[in-house]
Amino acid sequence: VSHGSDFLQMVRCEIRYPEKEGIGGGVASTSEGGFSLPQVGSVPDASDLGQTEPPFRRRSHPNPNPIFFVLPNITPNHLQKIQTMKHLGIFAFFILILSAACSKKESDDCLYYERARFIEASLPAFGLVNQVIPVPTKFACTNGCGQFSSFETKIDGNTINVRVIAKYEGCVCTENLPVYTETYNLQVSTPGSYVVKFITDDDAFLISLISIQ
Repeated sequence: VSHGSDFLQMVRCEIRYPEKEGIGGGVASTSEGGFSLPQVGSVPDASDLGQTEPPFRRRSHPNPNPIFFVLPNITPNHLQKIQTMKHLGIFAFFILILSAACSKKESDDCLYYERARFIEASLPAFGLVNQVIPVPTKFACTNGCGQFSSFETKIDGNTINVRVIAKYEGCVCTENLPVYTETYNLQVSTPGSYVVKFITDDDAFLISLISIQ
């Protein structure tokens, strides 16, 4: 039965009532003229059911009323709205993923390590085997967020290559080129004459000579 709206429809349910000894039963339903009830005493024959005794008896309820449920009537327009909402949810999910990825990348860009440029190194001419030889150095960073992190040493025969690594932390940095002073500790375990290269650029370096005895 229509309720007068294209979105809602009425569904009628029929109610079966349990039996009572000596009273017939049936189904309460509606018709155009009102309710119609089954005849009293209409009990199914046990022989028809293949049993010695009837499994149940039925009776009519004195005031049977149908029960109605209101269910949505889904139209193509509603399906289109549901699909649109589904697409919007997927789009919002991808936007959230991209935002998280961009935030992580921005956070990573605000902290990084890079080789700095030596501008001065004061290496003595002589040293002893296994002696820690302090070498005062100066290096420059590329912006105001740079600061000293570590030295890297690579020995290739009698050539010692030294790099200085700067740490850059911060997303907003000044454009100045700060110069820092840091002491490099040189230690050699084999006597001989060594060439020490303090790297300034990819193909440039400061050269110093030292004799280890």
